[in-house]
Amino acid sequence: MHGTEQLRETNPRESAPPGKTDPGKTRLPWWIRKKPYRHWLKGALNGWFQLRDRLALGFLRATGRNTVMAWHNKNAVAGSRFVVFATYPAGSQPPCHYRLLKAFEERGYCIIIVTNLADAVPARLGYDAHWPVLQRRPFGRDFGCYQDGMRAILDLAESGVAIERVVLLNDSFVTFPNSEGAIVSHLDDLASDFSGLSENFEIGYHVGSFALAVGKRVVSHPAFVDFWRKYVPVSSRYHSISAGEMGLSKTLREAGFLPSVLHDLPSAKAKLALLDLPGIRRLCRRLPARFDREHTTLLQAVDQFLDTREIGECVARSDDLRDRLVHEILAFVFRASPVHLGAVLAAQGPGALIKKDVVWRQATNPWDLRDMIRAADPGASTAEQDAIYSAIMARGHPYTLGTWRRALYEWSII
Repeated sequence: MHGTEQLRETNPRESAPPGKTDPGKTRLPWWIRKKPYRHWLKGALNGWFQLRDRLALGFLRATGRNTVMAWHNKNAVAGSRFVVFATYPAGSQPPCHYRLLKAFEERGYCIIIVTNLADAVPARLGYDAHWPVLQRRPFGRDFGCYQDGMRAILDLAESGVAIERVVLLNDSFVTFPNSEGAIVSHLDDLASDFSGLSENFEIGYHVGSFALAVGKRVVSHPAFVDFWRKYVPVSSRYHSISAGEMGLSKTLREAGFLPSVLHDLPSAKAKLALLDLPGIRRLCRRLPARFDREHTTLLQAVDQFLDTREIGECVARSDDLRDRLVHEILAFVFRASPVHLGAVLAAQGPGALIKKDVVWRQATNPWDLRDMIRAADPGASTAEQDAIYSAIMARGHPYTLGTWRRALYEWSII
């Protein structure tokens, strides 16, 4: 769900391969770029989304309806462990989603598919026929899906069923055969009250809602129950981030539940510790272009050292440059969304994943994407790599947008 402000002004590097154009050199209209105009227009649009959806939701309540339209296999919603999977398939999906859900099912989880699709049945979605599917009205983005799924689970809890664990997932990221075991094990860790795959430091701290899990102590906590009962599913990106992701993380932290995050700062440091100075310099070229612009002097010093060093040259100089570079990489990646700013790190090691919007949010260049996919799991089949590549590229690139949609992109509306 959540990209970063740091990425939205990023242009492709000047070192783009021959034949690759740099559409980012096209200057945006002043009313998109300049303050305070952009803030006024952005605020007005977010205000409109709030008014529109609150009026529509009020009308549904007044007429005795809600956001749930239909259930398929609702009688299969049973057990003590649940996965709520929010999905909006717009075409063929990579096999990782089904594989990940099956791994949870093998561990005793009931899979609940939640979608806004009008013809949402398991066969249409490509999932097992016995899985429950909740078809809902398009309010609230993924947090709206989570809310409707959680309400069904909380209703079970109130009827006396002991809920042991709930996992919330959406289809905004891809995984790999060699990484899914670590992901499932982390989210299924019964010793952890609150688990997630990533965290975000932009605007306000929160655990990434694309994959998180809570244990029985959380599910039964009044603050958690109250959050889902009272959440208003407004369909704006800003609301989903501020009231949804940030609101949930704040609620759990204030209740005393601290998150266990798979792709956290120590894991990133461990990955960088395996690289020598040339390896870290190569990794820097896979970071968003803003990193180059902010650290030009340091990168030039590293390049000069690597170009001119001689056999037997002082190791201390190499270690100093390496330590400085590692510090700047970590400070850059963890100032906002690590799975975007540090997409190249998130796609490495145990639990490797790639967000589907890494090209859309300019976290990586289109011509670097296949290398990132291959590095994440060299053993993945060509068909799987192609499916992942297609799913990511299907999100598009902001430089293909017209003026109005580009404005919405720059203002974080889309």
